[in-house]
Amino acid sequence: MHGFGPFTCLPVLFGFACLSAAAPETQQYPSSSEVIQPQPGFDTRSFFPQIATLSRPPVPRDTDDKFRFLVGAGEPNGLRHDYTTIAPEIREPEAYPETLVGLPESVFDPADCELAVGPTHILQVVNTSVMIFDKAIGKVVFQQSMDEVPGTVKGMFEDYVEADSLVYDPRCWYDTISKRFFITVMEKNTRLKRSRIHLGYSKTSNPLGGWGVLTIVTGRIISKVPHWADFNTSGWNKDSIVLPYLQFTYADKFYGSDIAVISKKPLLEEKPVTVKKFYVPGVFTIQPARTVDATVATIYGTSLQTDTTMRIYAFTGLPASPVMNTRDVAIPKVGLLSGSTPARAKAGRTLDAGLDRPQQTIFRKNRLYTTLPNKVAVTGGYRVGLAFYEFATNAYPTQYPTLLQSGLSYSGADDWSYPTLAVNADGDIGITYTSSKATSNPAVHFASRKPTDLKGKLTKFAVVKAANILDYKTKEEHRWGDYFGMAVDPADGLTFWGTAMVTNSGKWATAVFAHANRGVTNSVKNPYAFYKNQGASAVGKVSDLVSTDSKGVVMTSASTNTTFLASADFNTKVEGVRIRGRNLEVDVLTRGTEGVDMVLWIFNQRLFKYEKIGEWQNRAIGGPIKIANLQAALTDYVGADGRVQINVQGVHPTAFAVNVDYARVVFQTHKS
Repeated sequence: MHGFGPFTCLPVLFGFACLSAAAPETQQYPSSSEVIQPQPGFDTRSFFPQIATLSRPPVPRDTDDKFRFLVGAGEPNGLRHDYTTIAPEIREPEAYPETLVGLPESVFDPADCELAVGPTHILQVVNTSVMIFDKAIGKVVFQQSMDEVPGTVKGMFEDYVEADSLVYDPRCWYDTISKRFFITVMEKNTRLKRSRIHLGYSKTSNPLGGWGVLTIVTGRIISKVPHWADFNTSGWNKDSIVLPYLQFTYADKFYGSDIAVISKKPLLEEKPVTVKKFYVPGVFTIQPARTVDATVATIYGTSLQTDTTMRIYAFTGLPASPVMNTRDVAIPKVGLLSGSTPARAKAGRTLDAGLDRPQQTIFRKNRLYTTLPNKVAVTGGYRVGLAFYEFATNAYPTQYPTLLQSGLSYSGADDWSYPTLAVNADGDIGITYTSSKATSNPAVHFASRKPTDLKGKLTKFAVVKAANILDYKTKEEHRWGDYFGMAVDPADGLTFWGTAMVTNSGKWATAVFAHANRGVTNSVKNPYAFYKNQGASAVGKVSDLVSTDSKGVVMTSASTNTTFLASADFNTKVEGVRIRGRNLEVDVLTRGTEGVDMVLWIFNQRLFKYEKIGEWQNRAIGGPIKIANLQAALTDYVGADGRVQINVQGVHPTAFAVNVDYARVVFQTHKS
């Protein structure tokens, strides 16, 4: 055992800090309480223009790498991951109609991008701007800086920060229980030795409108030395919000973590709020869980304590009398990055792959999930991959939490950065990260698994945003991350949304994407996914589907033990004029392996399921155009944005490939 107890760990030279080893099973943490009155809020409709140009006078870039932390070695435990996956090398992105252009570079490096997904809107934050997408039309409807900008345009949080303060580390989430959007942004004022966090919350489930603001003082005097707060995280349940953050001296020496626990009910009623703070010296990033289960009274969390130990947190007594409980759980040995293991990128550049800390923690159905970056030794060097973990909370602190499964995944060619996880209502795990190597800039990847997959195994890997050929800044500027965002769409509880950082002509940009992990692969059933659904692959361009030119999307089958299947989904705008009395005509042309049984499906948006509308046998050359006329209510199939979703599926006893050469949906006059 290393002799680093949580109250004896001191900062070491060069800004490095050690982390505490295993903690006692029960420990009393110092705490305090204060009552805070929410501030007068703001209304997004008061900003003009609604979509502002993001600009600000130059400020020093946050490229300093002084914030490095060393996780201590833990006791060997002999544990191994349930599965180690070497992912296939993938370069071409799948067709993602829901891939949106995210916020561009605004003030600082890195992007610190995160997103919140509500029933009708998506909110994205970066360092330090806010963007709101309308899901129905797929367009940006609001874009503002968080603080002051040149000229007459006012920053979203400008009224709450000092003129010479820095704002940084924005976070956001949509609370599916209270049905509100939340944003946090941190403030540091070196002149005044003042540090605060501003918590914004929407008044309704629509982020366009009124917001309230609660300001919490985060800086404090420790051993007569002023400290400031950095890198806040966030978790919540039906009753409370938990906001941990790190404490540093103004000379950037690390102290530990503070945790603010906020009662939601008085906050959302704009009444005085009691905020309880816990002080945890020597402990690095704590990730509280985001909890969608509306009956769960505890907020759980995680932090990496040693390379063989994950600490599990349980905040009980919420909301009136918060108590923090901790328990260390043994995990397979982590390949630590130790603050000095970069991800390689194009043109000799290196990028931060992440620090040794959980990236995001999720609680669903008595399970706690999180991810870590992981250094993997390979012939001739290393790869940076990821590990995911699933814990049973076992009603802790009534019983101890246990590790249910863990999996290690990496690429034989690329380094992965900042793996961030979400879990949907089916128990599917979705993880987003960027993938890069010495000859390629970072691309945005998505990996996933279903509960029926082998323990520890990620089974799907996809590129959702291809690498930009434009390089990232200079070789000396390597800040990447510091975090990406993942969320589940509350409209269906299943679709994953993510955001990550990409390169952009010497700067950075971000991408926002959707991915549904609902493919049926064991029998011929109604498909339930976007884009490639079943089979080995679906490769092509959407632009090649508009004419019968032998180009299109090629679906390659995969075995299900009893047959071979392939299917792909196509989200398309309906052509023609929508007039009462008209119905839909769906035209599809397929070519390829002779004799494949083809099935055409359309998604019923009212019933939220696919319906079979046609069948035919594929031909090698000159296959027929399949026409299906739908006489049901058009609103069952056509969204508010005029789009419909169809699925083309092939079934055959042996392996096959089918080219979907042509696909369109038109409004057609009914022919009796």
